[in-house]
Amino acid sequence: MGDMEALDIEALDMEAPALAPALARAPVPAPAPHTPHEPLNNLVRWPITEELREALTRIGLGFFERFKFQMRLDCTMVNALLRHYDRNLKCFIFNGNSLYFSLVDVLLITGMPIDGRPVIGRIGKTENLFFNAFGIDPPPESLDGGRIRLSWLREKYSNNPVRPDEDGWAHYLRAYIMYVIGSYLIPDDCTGLVSAQYLGLLDNLQEVGSYAWGAAAWASLYNSLDRGIVNGLAYALMVFAIEHIKPLRIELIGETVDLPMECPLMVSWSHLLHKRLKANTVPKFGVYMQILGNVTDENFIQRPYQRLSHTLLREGYERYALQLAKACSVTLCINYHTVVPHKPNNYARQFGFENIDLDSIPELPDVVVEVRKKGPKKDLNLADHGHFPLYINSWLGRFPLRGPRIAGLVGPPYAVELLALDAPDVPVQALHDNPPQSPHNGIVLALHDGGPLMETASKTTSNAQSFNDSSIARTKPKRGVRKPIMFQDEYSR
Repeated sequence: MGDMEALDIEALDMEAPALAPALARAPVPAPAPHTPHEPLNNLVRWPITEELREALTRIGLGFFERFKFQMRLDCTMVNALLRHYDRNLKCFIFNGNSLYFSLVDVLLITGMPIDGRPVIGRIGKTENLFFNAFGIDPPPESLDGGRIRLSWLREKYSNNPVRPDEDGWAHYLRAYIMYVIGSYLIPDDCTGLVSAQYLGLLDNLQEVGSYAWGAAAWASLYNSLDRGIVNGLAYALMVFAIEHIKPLRIELIGETVDLPMECPLMVSWSHLLHKRLKANTVPKFGVYMQILGNVTDENFIQRPYQRLSHTLLREGYERYALQLAKACSVTLCINYHTVVPHKPNNYARQFGFENIDLDSIPELPDVVVEVRKKGPKKDLNLADHGHFPLYINSWLGRFPLRGPRIAGLVGPPYAVELLALDAPDVPVQALHDNPPQSPHNGIVLALHDGGPLMETASKTTSNAQSFNDSSIARTKPKRGVRKPIMFQDEYSR
């Protein structure tokens, strides 16, 4: 099954651990996944040329071409994980142990960039957008409002590779990137479609790698978790659980298997899990619930990535180490309308922040922020609109926490000194031309030098408005579940 499947769950009023013994004996509840029309596995059947491989590596999406066979998602395990997700705390709870899926996990498991420009841009009218992106207008049956069908992208481009020196190379590369976005990174709730809004970020292919795609995918995932589904990054979430919960690992691959030592971890884990998940011997729902409900301190691995060695990452060490310095930041992650607080400081034990002065960390909203998408479509730059300049400024000036060696890549991985002004001129990610900057010197806005985000973020830097501003309306939580903050503004009228 594909990784873009969305799994529905019911909210539980009882503690999951208390239910585990009964569920182990009970019949398996039928999961309600959205059947994907275009699963991630179709990427395996998309021929990868050397030129496309090099382009994807520069963009930060090169790990997709390393999958040699179909990825098999254990929907039963993901369903069990969802039963342990706490929508109020924004984390998973296993027998009293909290586990937070963070940007650290996104970076090390998927390899996607979690540092760079926020994924946000123009929205609204799509006239000429498809023609400018692909050189042709897709047939009407391949469009659904402002979205395009993934099946059309695959059928049109997957078996017609183009070289960089040939006409149509840009169209071909955009088609593949859009397919990756819609299949895995940020899948649409309506499976088999991808929003045309991302085409605006692919206009200049030299800048595609400067966006924090991993952070956008993380925001999209947490937005779906709050709605009781997993929509995107499901395979990464499965690897995350196996990395942290030893009994899960033993159940699936045994105790004697050598663990992956090269990032992105997702590639090596897919090889290890392929045969196990291919067989019809995967654990049942009740078994997973019993394992998760009986996790103890002894078999709960707080910091599994300490085993990683920079010597095994080779040329990827520099890229991972510098991004890891920002991966444990307190900030807002942005994916167009969706803005989600990233707050690893709330999980001090998991990240080793027991001795950090957490009172010095800026306050962020506790719930997902979303614009109410109603009314006629308007062509506008969302980055300049409403409260979004404030959110963008939070991302650009994010607060990296100092902590212990959580991963073996660099020590300490989250030290601000790693990004000091006198640091060597090395790229933060594949296509960044700017030297690394300190997140507290105000020059982080140079990331958008000359662009509209530079101007809007500068305005909010001197603005005394904070996230506790009364102008940010919150809806009252109902039945113990926090609802998203919704805004009624010019766009939504």
